[in-house]
Amino acid sequence: MTSAINWEVTDFKIQGNDFVLFSNGRMQVPANVLIRAVNPVDSSVYTLTAAELARIQLIDYYVPGRELADGWKYTATENDFAHTMPGVKSAGHEENDVKNEQSKRYWVSTTKVETKLIGTRIQQPNGIWITTHSDHYDSHVTLRGSAAVHYNMNNVEFTREDTDQGNDWDQDNYYLTSKVHPFKKSELSGYHSPNHPNLGMRNAMKFWGGPGTGKRSTFTHYIWEMGPTTRVDRGLTHYDDGSGTHKPHKVNMVINERPYAMCFTRLSIKGYPGYSQNWWYNSWLRILDIYGNSGDFNLPRVSHNHLELTSRNTVSVAGSPDDVVFCDDHIPEGDLMPHGHC
Repeated sequence: MTSAINWEVTDFKIQGNDFVLFSNGRMQVPANVLIRAVNPVDSSVYTLTAAELARIQLIDYYVPGRELADGWKYTATENDFAHTMPGVKSAGHEENDVKNEQSKRYWVSTTKVETKLIGTRIQQPNGIWITTHSDHYDSHVTLRGSAAVHYNMNNVEFTREDTDQGNDWDQDNYYLTSKVHPFKKSELSGYHSPNHPNLGMRNAMKFWGGPGTGKRSTFTHYIWEMGPTTRVDRGLTHYDDGSGTHKPHKVNMVINERPYAMCFTRLSIKGYPGYSQNWWYNSWLRILDIYGNSGDFNLPRVSHNHLELTSRNTVSVAGSPDDVVFCDDHIPEGDLMPHGHC
């Protein structure tokens, strides 16, 4: 490593509160590194550039020779999940009052249920590594990974509401809520996108009522992003190529009426035989609470008239109903199953 100025560290430490965090790979807690450096030629204060500060690494205090790893990660980017455990008051940001001291804040996460002492290190331009586990500098923060919450049908509620109706249509909203910690966001797979050319079928997962089914009504199941209460226009407005129907039927529906909840809708409209072939997606979702704990759920095609939710890919491990899902697992694209028979 080379530098225009051969600076050297004169003070180096890591500080922060001793935190507990969920071992879900998403919850983050802060660790602050403080550093001072000088130009060894004349002992003048040297101010590290942003690029030089970014070379600061976090380490296992007991393994100072390599960067933090083995289920522990850190980043300079803060996410939007809570940074303190339930019932713990936020500690706030520590102030840096020492003259000429610079700071670098990192956010640490883990997938391990264990206690870890976190130190830090930086390599000077002369190639020497400076660590906080040495005779000159000795500091660490203690972090403890606590078992993550995994959501399944035992710790959530899935409820139906008679939301609204008209002369020839009926709307039921369904809500997925947590029995543990409030839900924050979701990742969805297997549905018509919010930009689908068929306005009335945007966010739709399943459709019943095609020719030959014997149904005198159409039934559409929708899935919604979490958010504030709003109204959307859906129904039999267009065909899938975006062209208008000969007899459009638009319903202005209210959704997301519950806070911290995932919303779904079953919409039935009478008197539209032959509008479309039946189709459905193999839809599923990942729900995340305010701490980053998660659970995966399927929305199987069981009935045209109601929605059903089941835990996804459940495996019994040591008496636990489900495997824990960590943040590095990604949801694949949903599979569209057109012209199905349900």
